[in-house]
Amino acid sequence: MQVMQYHIAEDGPKLRDITRDKGGIECHLVRPDQPVVAGFSFTERAVSLWTYTRKTNGQQVWLIEMTVFSPPDAQWYESWVVDAEPTDEQIMTIITNSVEAGSVL
Repeated sequence: MQVMQYHIAEDGPKLRDITRDKGGIECHLVRPDQPVVAGFSFTERAVSLWTYTRKTNGQQVWLIEMTVFSPPDAQWYESWVVDAEPTDEQIMTIITNSVEAGSVL
C-alpha cells in the first residue's frame, strides 16, 4: 500500500472538503469517526475512513481522516490518501508516525 497524498489543515478545509468542492468528487464513508488513543495523553483523536474514485483514471482510493483536539481549544485535521484499503494496524502506523506521501507500507 502506498501513501499517495498527505494533507494537514489547522484552520482551513479538510482534504475531503477540497476534493468535493474543487474536484467535484464525493467521498463515501467506510468507517465513521472512532476515538483513537495515540500520541500525547492530553490530546483527543478521532479517525474515519472514506473512499472515492479518482476522475483522472477511475482508480478507487481510500482517505484516512484524523481530527485532533488538544485542550483547551486547538484543533486540526490530518488526511492521507492511500491506494488500497488499509487495515486497522496500517491506519495506526500512518497516524502515529505522520507518514508522508510516497511512503510504502
